[in-house]
Amino acid sequence: IPRPETEELVHWIDESLRAKRSATIIDWCTGSGCIALALKNRSKDFDVMGVDYSEQALTQAKLNAKALNLELSWIFDDALAPSVSGDFDVVVSNPPYIPVHEKAEMASHVTEYEPDMALFVPDHDALLFYRKLGEWSQQNLKTDGQLFFELHEKYAQETKVLLEELGFVDIEIRRDLQGKERMLRCVKV
Repeated sequence: IPRPETEELVHWIDESLRAKRSATIIDWCTGSGCIALALKNRSKDFDVMGVDYSEQALTQAKLNAKALNLELSWIFDDALAPSVSGDFDVVVSNPPYIPVHEKAEMASHVTEYEPDMALFVPDHDALLFYRKLGEWSQQNLKTDGQLFFELHEKYAQETKVLLEELGFVDIEIRRDLQGKERMLRCVKV
């Protein structure tokens, strides 16, 4: 279920690419494809790839792309053990980031309609996807390429430290319209 902070994240990516005529972009944990589709819609010259570990999600993303008359690459792959590689200008992800123990506190319109695999991480490793995708991005982003994440507000600062440890620079956290730390951008050197 796309949320306002996802729209804000896409707007931030769009701002960062405003001067580029072309770009290679990969959207990990693409789900219904809303991030990938919004970025492709911004410029037909962008080479955009959406990746997910759910065949059902990819089927929906493909249907959404067809309805919008947008052509993208859709790949089945596991963000925790990725086989996809490339040379990307932008890596973006709104990965699973909610510790399982928070499920009871969540609104039913989210837990009843979103698959658990799209939402939850183990309680003992809330940064699991950020770590794995950060490591992958160090190998697959171009120099000066940008990595964008949607964040769990409780783990924004920990995610920043993790990405610093992985060697990223110019790390910036942005607050959403509700004032919560929900988005992050960093750069590969």
